[in-house]
Amino acid sequence: MNFTTAWSTNAVSVCHACGLKKIARIERSRRYKLISRQAGKLASEGKTSELPGLQTSELSAFLALVHDRMTECPYPETLRTFETGISPESFYVVPLIEEGPSALKKINAGMGLGLDDWDIEYYYNLFVKDLKRNPTNVECFDLSQSNSEHSRHWFFRGKLIVDG
Repeated sequence: MNFTTAWSTNAVSVCHACGLKKIARIERSRRYKLISRQAGKLASEGKTSELPGLQTSELSAFLALVHDRMTECPYPETLRTFETGISPESFYVVPLIEEGPSALKKINAGMGLGLDDWDIEYYYNLFVKDLKRNPTNVECFDLSQSNSEHSRHWFFRGKLIVDG
């Protein structure tokens, strides 16, 4: 597993609130013992030493019934550790103060952020004039995702008024 699930984050928070401060990660899983039709027939005949595994089509049919591919993944082998050997990509600072909006245009093209000219001007002003600092590539990616049309209907460009 190369990421911590939301369920794990909540479970660890509960553990920490209960004084279990050394808990770093908890994940949940489901295991199923599956026997193929052919294996079931051989087992009923007492031929247990010849049991074949599931056919790909049988496994696919089973997963379609019980598996949410958006939030779950099958593990063909039992996990022994959460370590994957995968190192996270390093982040870097986008030099808006030094290079101006062109730095944001460059990362926009390089990362496929989908920012238009209005977005670039808005985020340039936010970081340079208001926050007086440069953003990281992670912040730029997050802003792109958070304000995409399918998430926030950013294209309406309406004025947001909170509590008033």
